[in-house]
Amino acid sequence: TKYEIICRHGLGVWVMEPCRGGKLAVLPEEESAKLRALHSADGTDTVPSDASYAFRFLQDLPGVKMVLSGMNEVSQVEDNLRTFRQDWPLTEEERKVLMDIAENLKKGVPCTACRYCCDGCPIGLNIPYLLECYNDYKFAQTMTPSMRIDALEDEKRPAACIACGQGKHACPQGIDVPAVLAELAEMYEKGPHWGDMIENRRSEERRVGK
Repeated sequence: TKYEIICRHGLGVWVMEPCRGGKLAVLPEEESAKLRALHSADGTDTVPSDASYAFRFLQDLPGVKMVLSGMNEVSQVEDNLRTFRQDWPLTEEERKVLMDIAENLKKGVPCTACRYCCDGCPIGLNIPYLLECYNDYKFAQTMTPSMRIDALEDEKRPAACIACGQGKHACPQGIDVPAVLAELAEMYEKGPHWGDMIENRRSEERRVGK
């Protein structure tokens, strides 16, 4: 692994985005529940946050010398301080559950954004961008990828793919681009969408207002 290569050369590892841009800080509910269940009957008052597991995993790696994490709220600062102020190694049970969760989250495609697929795309799709959206959907069904696709013109959205196969042929990772974009178009169609959520809120406000 890259970590092992860096350590083998005697260099310290600095980790940026330890929570994968916030995604590991708020896991899908079914995965987060597995972690909460580990502490539901241990008699402690504090249940570790999802984010704390990402940091504690890194603390168990002796080659990691720096962890750089973005924080948006005071509560996140307090939670991170609580995690780093104590000697809090992962238990074997926690590590096992984390590895199971990690396997479940590996549902995307291994796009490296090399853009080889873009050069020959006859309609000029930003395929790496769309594959990022696909991976986001596979990680969790949220509005984030739909908002990213909403920002595109209709002719640049996944449904515009004509399935010519050029992207698949050019991809060094062997990604079946037409099949993935077809699945992405279907996931995008099903939602959730920001506009739908706003309309639901307005409907609820009108209902309560009556």
